[in-house]
Amino acid sequence: MGSLLGARKSLPLPKNKFTPIHSCPHHPAFNGVQRGSARPGLGTLYLPQSPACFPEEKAETREGSPACPMPAWEALFLLWATAEATKDCPIPCTCRALETMGLWVDCRGRGLTALPALPARTRHLLLANNSLQSVPPGAFDHLPQLQTLDVTQNPWHCDCSLTYLRLWLEDRTPEALLQVRCASPSLAAHGPLGQLTGYQLGSCGWQLQASWVRSGVLWDVALVAVAALGLALLAGLLCATTEALD
Repeated sequence: MGSLLGARKSLPLPKNKFTPIHSCPHHPAFNGVQRGSARPGLGTLYLPQSPACFPEEKAETREGSPACPMPAWEALFLLWATAEATKDCPIPCTCRALETMGLWVDCRGRGLTALPALPARTRHLLLANNSLQSVPPGAFDHLPQLQTLDVTQNPWHCDCSLTYLRLWLEDRTPEALLQVRCASPSLAAHGPLGQLTGYQLGSCGWQLQASWVRSGVLWDVALVAVAALGLALLAGLLCATTEALD
């Protein structure tokens, strides 16, 4: 038994089928093995490449050449986001999907005279260099994600019709009010929207409907007739009371 144990100890131990190495090819076991080889050297475990192990590949990545292919799920997500952005985008504008699930809507220089139908996921809206003069009340109420609004270089008519836009900018980006300039009326022309007074904006209070104004004379005649009838009834009642007392 002792001789058998001694003989076993004297036998050379067989090498492992795979030699564990580091994940980086700078390990000596990578000597003679070409990166990316489909048939690595015998007795060596060929581990996946890591961009961190190859400085030259990191440099290529910084220059814009990806070291690894894009995952399939990420490519599908980008395709889906692009399709959604194109589907909801107004016809005269261009849209781009953002990583935050919002939309970048670019309507600059499209000759717009009115606001287009904007998608609810709009986050950045560019309306500069158009022919917009007013913004209807509630125009941006259905855009809860809207953060950036550029309405510069438009011929704005600064009266009561622009009150909604002014209040919206005051609440979110007050500094933008100094960049929005009025083209009309003459009292407010060339002035920043944020510096206009109530006198320059005009009367924005309650106003009579036009149909009521046109029929104002008829209303006056009717009121006079009702007052005269009331006085006649009161005089008749007084006369009847006096005769009863006599």
